[in-house]
Amino acid sequence: KLTKDPTCSDGKRNGTEVGIDCGGGCSRICAAEAVPLVVKWSRSFKVSEGFYNAFAYIENQNLQAAARVIYYEFTFYDADNIFISSRKGTAYVPANGRFGIFEPAVSTGKRIPKNTTFKFASTPEWLKVTEDESKQIIFAEAGVPSNLEIAPRLSVVVENPTLSQVRNIDVFAIIYDADDNALAVSKTVVDGLIANSKKNLTFTWREPFAGDPKRVEIISQINVFANRQE
Repeated sequence: KLTKDPTCSDGKRNGTEVGIDCGGGCSRICAAEAVPLVVKWSRSFKVSEGFYNAFAYIENQNLQAAARVIYYEFTFYDADNIFISSRKGTAYVPANGRFGIFEPAVSTGKRIPKNTTFKFASTPEWLKVTEDESKQIIFAEAGVPSNLEIAPRLSVVVENPTLSQVRNIDVFAIIYDADDNALAVSKTVVDGLIANSKKNLTFTWREPFAGDPKRVEIISQINVFANRQE
């Protein structure tokens, strides 16, 4: 046989592919077929003197597409819009919906970040996920923040309603004021939740919120690639 069968890694557009080694029967989705990620907002939150957590709120509108890794950069500016520092990192992109990217304990010295920008430093390599994987959603129910005057606390219950164990769940708690401005963000990681189970979580903050909390949003996200049985 002189000709080789088309594959998704031969560097050619052949077979059912839409582009070179993407689309059709390939696991990789062509960039032109994917909806770009939307950065809704990014912000810094004081942890202690000279240290801030950074958070970016992002939306993936692709129902059955995720990315193993994407590169990003937070940049921090003071009230005069003068550069303080930046922090680079990598993250995964979950399928279908909102997700967060979190950078803890960014050192700013004696300067206070007033403007925090976020940008992606790479284009995601989109990979197909199954319908079941795209529906692998962890339910979460939050209580009312307490101990507000000293060190706020928040109780959250997360639930895995599926018929299989889910591992490596990132859970974010976002506190908003009456104008829907984010006052604080905290993150925890749940190592695993067995099928049809619940787990109680407690989020804590070292300092009082810089405003009156009126709404809590919980984002629970799963890296489908880390949960695949390979």
